[in-house]
Amino acid sequence: MRVNGGAWYRASGTDSWSAWAKLRPGDNVVEACACDSAGQWGQIVASTVVAQGDLRPVTWITSPLDGGSQRAASACVSGTVWDDGSLEKVIVRVNGGAWYRADGETAWSAWADLESGPNLIEACAYDGAQWSDIVALNITGVGDLVPVVRFTSPAGGTTVASDTIEVSGVGYDDRALTKVIVRVNDGAWMRAHGTASWSETLQLAEGTNVIQARGYDNAKQWGPIVSITVTRSGGYALALSSLTAQPGPVGAQVVFALSASGAVTAEVMNIAGRPIRTLVTDRAMPAGVNELWWDGRSSTGLSVPGGTYLVRLTARDATGAQCSAITTLQVMR
Repeated sequence: MRVNGGAWYRASGTDSWSAWAKLRPGDNVVEACACDSAGQWGQIVASTVVAQGDLRPVTWITSPLDGGSQRAASACVSGTVWDDGSLEKVIVRVNGGAWYRADGETAWSAWADLESGPNLIEACAYDGAQWSDIVALNITGVGDLVPVVRFTSPAGGTTVASDTIEVSGVGYDDRALTKVIVRVNDGAWMRAHGTASWSETLQLAEGTNVIQARGYDNAKQWGPIVSITVTRSGGYALALSSLTAQPGPVGAQVVFALSASGAVTAEVMNIAGRPIRTLVTDRAMPAGVNELWWDGRSSTGLSVPGGTYLVRLTARDATGAQCSAITTLQVMR
């Protein structure tokens, strides 16, 4: 099938078939044809679909499959969105809880924390004027779920100059997560500080380092090992240090030091590591002490509720080498 003379793509099914057609405002010509086992193509048939006005976005969940099951306490949910214009955001929620923003837009993903038994995951998209219909999938958590941990800092593939690095992340279990352990390059495991939000300072070797983490719950179950790679190179001088986030009368002041000038990206996340607000993206900042301000609002413009938040900074120099740091922030309401 194809739409408006674009590339052909395969429909689902043969004797009875279906496919999604992505429309633009106005007349849309949708064409279809079939091929048999002898390699013979049939006649092209066409239909015109008229789409009127500013079209609403359409959201799909592509993974995991609806009706599936798993033992892990968190599932990575991904999907796509189509809109005739630009998209602003995709939001997700689990079991009727609070909506939160997914990563990405036309192609998006988000982590969903599950409970044992049936779980309903919903998603929808917003293009700045209109919301899409809510789409949903059902996934069953089987038995006593095993814990899942994720890295929030540094990003995988980061290059640093220092021989030490602070790694941090989040963890989830449907009962109680009792500890998180980390190691570097298949060395000895060590216990990280914290569980739902955890961190640890690690020693790096010259070159590529593989950093691993996993969680353990009160049912004596180990979760899967997750990993990132970090490269230590003495050739780069950029380092980020002394990161603090102090609440003020309105929002918070973020203070940090750079050993050299670099491009800084700063993000505010909730305690689960989900993005709340990007403060700056690749802003050029000089060596020395720098500060940023957050007004206490999310990317939607609404004031965030009180609680614990994470502030993550990433600095990059002209060579592409990066360094990251993360700190906590207590918002009082």
